[in-house]
Amino acid sequence: MRPGGSINIRLNTVDTTPRFGAPLPPAFPAGTAVLAKYTESSRTWKRATVVKSAGSIRTVRFDGFQDTVDLPVARLKAATGRPEANSQKGAGKRVRQQPERAPLPPATLLPKAASPSEQALCTVRSCLSKLAPDNLDRLTEKVLAVDIDCAATLSAIVDLMFERAIGETAFTEIYARLFVKCAERMPSFDEGSATFRKLLLNRTQLEFEGQGVERKRKLGATLFVGQLWRQGLLRDQIVHGCVVDCFKAAEEDGEGTLQMDAVEAACTLLRVIGPACDKSEAGAARTDAYMARLAAWAADKTKLPAARLRFKVMDVVDARKKGWSVQTM
Repeated sequence: MRPGGSINIRLNTVDTTPRFGAPLPPAFPAGTAVLAKYTESSRTWKRATVVKSAGSIRTVRFDGFQDTVDLPVARLKAATGRPEANSQKGAGKRVRQQPERAPLPPATLLPKAASPSEQALCTVRSCLSKLAPDNLDRLTEKVLAVDIDCAATLSAIVDLMFERAIGETAFTEIYARLFVKCAERMPSFDEGSATFRKLLLNRTQLEFEGQGVERKRKLGATLFVGQLWRQGLLRDQIVHGCVVDCFKAAEEDGEGTLQMDAVEAACTLLRVIGPACDKSEAGAARTDAYMARLAAWAADKTKLPAARLRFKVMDVVDARKKGWSVQTM
């Protein structure tokens, strides 16, 4: 080899030119995972899947979406597993690769009821979500028109309505009025052993006697008991038994401080039923005894050290003295 000369070596190369006019495979065929820009001005590349390939246009579906969009091939490139690394914001940063996920269903797509029981519950739930004083009669008729096929469906409806009633304390009176109509007109099963009223009474008793119930739920159940009695769904014996149970629970220790939740429940229940109790001689006599007991509580700071509860107790006593004209709730 002379200085300035060259080595004449012929390398073995592979000819990639298609023979006999065979076309090259299309870029990004259907089913290919790619990175795509939704618009020409988009600054980031998003994961997508090619759904259809036609000429220079690719129909793609972006991850997390159901609809598709047609994009030119120029706005697609091969997926690298790190789409953020191809954007200006993600350049130079180490980004954790996100796991693949299936496309999300449309937001308006809800599971359909698979049985008559589920359909009945869906209808009742829809009515309860719209319940208000001005549409009570209309929605009551819609609830009563629900097809109830068995005792299990009736029990599920009672549970659903009860949960809503004790959770929405501002509407307990409206719910009680709805329950009256349901008790009158909903069907019974098992030869009359499963009726709306019986199932409701059982559900109410379980809730009222339950241990460890949170304060808000306990007060909601107490309010509802009072409203059910005022609507005639509970006998006097039951509601006065609830009052006595509240007093016993408050004084459970016998000595020392009172149980605050029980004191609050007693005040709440008496505020609801007090005006109706005073309309009869027997009811007024019972209320006299209740008020005397509340007054004794309010006067003893060792038993009721919390000022908030002492004031609540005294408010109930004062409201009774003024003919229940004072709002204490």
